[in-house]
Amino acid sequence: MVSGKIISVITVDPVNFTANIRHTFEDFYLDGNKIEGTVEVMKLFVNAYASLTGQQTFDISIIKKDGAVLSLKGKQEREWIEGFA
Repeated sequence: MVSGKIISVITVDPVNFTANIRHTFEDFYLDGNKIEGTVEVMKLFVNAYASLTGQQTFDISIIKKDGAVLSLKGKQEREWIEGFA
């Protein structure tokens, strides 16, 4: 069972070849567990080495039905180095 909203805001900057996506949760529940926080994705279309790159930052809390809280916070970076062209 899912209820609530995931709000996504997408911003594209064609001058600097980037796209930013920010997801936030508003009264969002999954199987009765509340999810709070944000996930931000920044895509740099081409870096200095002509590779596609992306970065994801997340800060999420899951408040379980029994009151336990699970937290996830971090940053992930990816680079596509082969097979693009």
